[in-house]
Amino acid sequence: MGAKVRTGIAGLDDLFYGGILEGNIILLEGIPGAGKTTLFIYRGIEKFNEPGIILTFEQFPEALYRDASNFGWDLRNLERCNKLRVVCTSPETVLSPESVIIEEAVREIGARRLLVDSVSHFHQVIAEPLKLRQAFYSFCNGLRRLGLTPLLVKEQRHTGESDYSFEEFIVDVVILLDYASHGPWHRQRNIEVVKSRGQAHVPRKHSLQIGEKGARVFVLNSLISGEIRASWRPLVKTGIEGLDEVLGGGFPRGASILVHPC
Repeated sequence: MGAKVRTGIAGLDDLFYGGILEGNIILLEGIPGAGKTTLFIYRGIEKFNEPGIILTFEQFPEALYRDASNFGWDLRNLERCNKLRVVCTSPETVLSPESVIIEEAVREIGARRLLVDSVSHFHQVIAEPLKLRQAFYSFCNGLRRLGLTPLLVKEQRHTGESDYSFEEFIVDVVILLDYASHGPWHRQRNIEVVKSRGQAHVPRKHSLQIGEKGARVFVLNSLISGEIRASWRPLVKTGIEGLDEVLGGGFPRGASILVHPC
C-alpha cells in the first residue's frame, strides 16, 4: 500500500485507518447545510505543512476569507507565506483543454492538495451526459498527472437520492454528508464513506460535529481495527453494562465524548 495523506480532521482519518491513499481523488457529496465546505484544505497546511489550492467557481476570495476566519483560520496569511492559493475562476476555464490555471498554481507553491468547490457547476456548462462524463474524466486525469490529492465537492439536493452519479464511478473515494432533523431545534450531521478504492475503510454513518475550530468525526470504537484501538490504550471504562463492550473496551483516555439525545 502506498503513502497516505492525513486530513488532520479529528476522527476522519480513523475512518481510513490512518489516512487516504496519496493521489486518490475524493468526491465529497452533501446537501446544503451539511457542513462540507468546512472539511477542507486548511488542516493539511496547518498540521502537515502541505501547500494547497482552493479552486472556487462561486465564492469570491473575500467571502472565503471571512467564512474561514469564523473558525480561526487566517487564509490571507497562508497565501502571503505561499502555502495557499485561492483561485476564483469559471468552470468553462477549468474544463478547457488549454487551461493551465491549476498547473501554474501547483508550480508556484508546490501544492500537494486541491479543493474544488464545486464540480456541480460542470453540469451547467455541459448539458450532454456523455460529453460531461468525458470532460470530468479528463479533468480527473489531469489532476492525477499533477500529483495532487484532490477533494471535489458536489452538491446533493435530496437526502433520499439513491441513484449513483457518474462521478462516483470515476473517483477513488466517495464521502457522503447529510443531516437528520430531530425536532425544530436539533439537527444531526452524519458522515459516511461509501467507496475507498485500494484501501479498507470503516463502514456505516458516523456523527459529525461542526464547531468553532472546525469539524470532528465521532467514530464507533467497536468498528475500528484492533491495531488502531491498541494505540488508544489505556481505555477508560464507563462502568455501564454492555456499553463498554460496544465501545471496544471503553473510551480512549483524554477523549472528548459527545452524547446526542434521541
